[in-house]
Formats: sequence, C-alpha cells, structure tokens
Amino acid sequence: GAEDNMDAVERRMVSVAAQLETVIKALEGSRPGNQDSNSIERFQGVLKGELLKLDELRKESIIRKYADFENDRSRIAEIFENINEARVQFQIETDLRVSQDVHSIKDSLRKSLLRDLEPSRLADHKFYLEGEKKEVLRRVVCTPGTRERLLKEIISWARDPDSATIYWLFGAAGTGKSTIAYTIARRFDFSANDVVVLGGNFFCSRQFEETRFASRIIRTIVYHLALRCKPFAEVLADSGKFDTIYQNVQTQIEALLIAPWKASESARRVDLSSSSKFLF
Repeated sequence: GAEDNMDAVERRMVSVAAQLETVIKALEGSRPGNQDSNSIERFQGVLKGELLKLDELRKESIIRKYADFENDRSRIAEIFENINEARVQFQIETDLRVSQDVHSIKDSLRKSLLRDLEPSRLADHKFYLEGEKKEVLRRVVCTPGTRERLLKEIISWARDPDSATIYWLFGAAGTGKSTIAYTIARRFDFSANDVVVLGGNFFCSRQFEETRFASRIIRTIVYHLALRCKPFAEVLADSGKFDTIYQNVQTQIEALLIAPWKASESARRVDLSSSSKFLF
C-alpha cells in the first residue's frame, strides 16, 4: 500500500541522485576548451539545481513519515523533464562543436597536403580557365548528342567491377580525346548518386610548365585522392614522405600512392564517407 509506494519513491530518488552525482563528477573531471566549457558549465548548473530539488524532496518525504505519492511522483517527473531538456541541449551543442572541429581538421589537413604535395592546379578539370589559359587549353565537354556510344561504353566500363583496370583511348591529334576525357571527368566528379567517384585527374599540356612534366602527375592525383578519401589522407599526412615529390615518378608512385593506400586499407573498409571505387 502506501508504505510500498513510499519505498518505491525513495528508491527512485536515491537512484536518480546517485546518477546525477556521477555525471556531475565526470563533467568536473573533464578538460574542455573554452567553447566547450560554457556548454558544460550550463549543463552542470542544471544538474546541480535538480539534484538540490531532489534532496529537498527526500527530506520532506522523511519528515512527513508518509508519501504524498502522486505529488512526489509529479515533482520527480518534473525534475526528469528538466534534466532531459538540459541533456538534449548539451547534446546539440556538443554535436555542433564536433562538426565544426571535423571541418576545421579537414580544412587544416587539406591545406597541409596542398603545401606539401605542390599539386598542379591548372591540370585539374575544375580549374577555371580565363584569358590566355582559356584560349590555349580550350577545355569543353562533348556537344550534346555526339559521341554518345563511346561515352556510354566508357561509363559502363567504369562501373563494371569485372572490367579491365585501364581503358585505353587512342587516336590522332585533334580527334577529341581530351574532350571525351574532360566529359567523363566531370561526369564522375559531379555525380552525387554514382558508386564510382573521380579519384583524381591530370590534363596534360605542353603550353604550361605545371602541366608539362610527368613529375607533377602523381602528386597531383595523390592530392585529389586525399581530398576524396580521409583514411588515405591521414596515412599520407603521417608518412612524412613528401620529399619524394622531387624524385622520379616510380618513387612517387610507391611512396605517395601505393604505400599509404595499402596502409589505409582497414580504415577505408569501415569509413562510410569514402567511395569503394575511384576513377582516375
């Protein structure tokens, strides 16, 4: 009867108080940054306030010698609601902070790789051409309705997991090879719903130094891949092999591409943000 209800309320209050004290101590033992400390202090303030209310409720219950069961339960429910609202707000603030930190880390890593790899920006299909560069390089996609069969064949090859690893496109100068490659690069770079993602690209040209030499190709493609695949980027950044950008192409392939790609294999398997298949 009433005595059982009183025992149940008492046990509930003791349990909640113990949990609150544990959380408060854990928060006090954290070492947050300046921004996080404000969120933690607010959360702690609410928890401590509700813990005081709970202690007062217990003392009142002991003094009364009997349980005003409905009233006590209502007050406990109110304490729970206040705690939950504070928890949700704290979680939202924490999630936002984590998201900001991730973007900050990604941006920092991107800048670091850009500095260390010295990739060719002009060789990237996304580079905005203007003035002399636009006149000399003349990068355009295939005119709609043209080369449809060949483009479809290349797209099917890229998507087929059992296809050959290299698609060899050949022809005389001026027959449109670069235009086809440019069309395919943009197709797989800007498509959001494809299993295949453009991992890297390099459009060669004798007209400019940074698009002319083979020594720029690997490090540019490696940079593009790092932007697309976080596990690969992290292993690459930790490798400390960036001095190889001044060495021969084979050394670059081994140190900057093959070794970090193999070393990041286990991390890539569990990273849902990375594509399972990259096109170069």
